[in-house]
Amino acid sequence: MALSRQHELTQRQRHEQHFERLVAESPVGIAAGDLSGKLTLVNDTYLRMLGFSRAEFELGQIDWASLTPPEYRASDEAAFQRAFAVGRSGRYEKEMLTRSGERFPVDVSLIRFDAGDTGSVVGWVQDLRPFRSAEQALREHNVRLEQQVAERTQLLEMHAQAQDVFVNFMEAAGLETNVLALVKQAVNSLQSSLPHSSAVYYELGGEGWQAKTWSPNLAPAALAPLQRGLPKDTPTLAPPCKRQT
Repeated sequence: MALSRQHELTQRQRHEQHFERLVAESPVGIAAGDLSGKLTLVNDTYLRMLGFSRAEFELGQIDWASLTPPEYRASDEAAFQRAFAVGRSGRYEKEMLTRSGERFPVDVSLIRFDAGDTGSVVGWVQDLRPFRSAEQALREHNVRLEQQVAERTQLLEMHAQAQDVFVNFMEAAGLETNVLALVKQAVNSLQSSLPHSSAVYYELGGEGWQAKTWSPNLAPAALAPLQRGLPKDTPTLAPPCKRQT
């Protein structure tokens, strides 16, 4: 009987040591406490997450309830009740406060600490900030991809339109004998290829350079002086004329 009792105590000590090792090495925050906010066990991950030291825990200076915003109090109470009733609360999300007062999201799961203790639970507390940051980065990446696809689609449509205009111009060039009609098609082709550009076709007459055709995106204020005509020695027009002569 004594040997059986000793064996039971040895096994229990091994289980406790194993549990303590798992708690200490866990990458997830682990804490044991009651609904009042008192903590009886925490691992270093939990302390780092909240910004406290082991010494502050040992002095009883960490109260998880005071580090929980008031609007989550009801969720915690319900989770405690589920843990007491069925042994575990199931996972739920809430926010906690760091030592500096910064809010951050956590995923929490509670289990009843001991079958004979109706007041304490062990909580697994996962910091969700890295996951939220990854989700935000993924959303921003998707937005950038959508923008790139839209820009690429628009560019392809512009190229297709410009190609259609150029083909039409080449077909007309083989049939059209009216020079001004060909020039109009050339202006349209240019604007299709360079939609933010403008083009004007001039002919030299007795009074100077006269605008004969132009791209439709010219503003009226810019078009009016061109229709009135430009002097023969206009710098942008005179040199090509001189080279031809």
